[in-house]
Amino acid sequence: MVPKASSLTDRHLSLLRAYFLVLQRTDRFSWLVWVPTGWLGFIRVPVLTLAVRILVSSHIARVLKALERAYQRRLAIDEPDAVEGGWKNLHEQADWKNLKEQAETMDASLPSFLMQKWLFAALAFVLVFLTARSLPQGDLIIKMAAAVATVNFGKLAELAAEPGAMDAFARLIFVLVMIFITLTPVLIYHFRFKRVLFNHPELLPASSLNVSFAAVWAERSIEVGSLYVLERDLFMALGDPVLPEIPFDLLAVVITFLYHATGPGLVVGIFAWQVYIVNRSVGRQLFFVAGTCGFIGLGAALIWIGNIRQRSRELAAA
Repeated sequence: MVPKASSLTDRHLSLLRAYFLVLQRTDRFSWLVWVPTGWLGFIRVPVLTLAVRILVSSHIARVLKALERAYQRRLAIDEPDAVEGGWKNLHEQADWKNLKEQAETMDASLPSFLMQKWLFAALAFVLVFLTARSLPQGDLIIKMAAAVATVNFGKLAELAAEPGAMDAFARLIFVLVMIFITLTPVLIYHFRFKRVLFNHPELLPASSLNVSFAAVWAERSIEVGSLYVLERDLFMALGDPVLPEIPFDLLAVVITFLYHATGPGLVVGIFAWQVYIVNRSVGRQLFFVAGTCGFIGLGAALIWIGNIRQRSRELAAA
């Protein structure tokens, strides 16, 4: 557990030291980290270090930029003891210029992952293309995917008149659903591995992380003494709104369910309207499929949005 700092400067330095330990720890990882399952010791789950580094650096950069702005505002008025709300003693010894420079230096030391992010996006596109291409009627599936991506429903209706269009459209929906189902747990697991590093700073100096797959997957809450609490305490000492973590693991689930509502739901609904004009029987069946997908997707998304709000409340209570 990180000891509680007594002044704003102490809180600032404690947070930067914790960031340093996290970055140092991730730099020592090989390109893959093998995590035991916790159930069968000989089975291990790989963690892509590049993905963890992107998540860690993005989080730290976001917080540091917010701190830089906060220190710059206070440096502009040069009244370090003017913040109200009972925090005057915390600010009396604060050197805003020095604090700002330290935050900027730490921010400048973070690696840039812009090219890697584009690489991930390109690989995702290639994955969808190759998967669709390998299926029967692959060319027609790719054309339909392009029409959906460009919101060209006129072209989609035109493609619907081609032989085998219904089978191709069903395969397209199936491929996209399977990709979401496959990739979402991977994103969640990598994000929660990053949360292990932030929630348990006592593990950082260790030569190896003694953590199992089950423990990583269960990392949903904010622990006392975590880096999240250090961030909260520093922003509270500044009198600024606490900057919450972006819950990518929960957002991934929300996006997946919204996809089920707007992908198979909305797209099939529009497609059903085009088909209904020509074939009412098939059109009604498609309307039923669209309504079912939309209802399930929106309902589940609202439940997970509630989980996101619950996590933000946990930070205040930690």
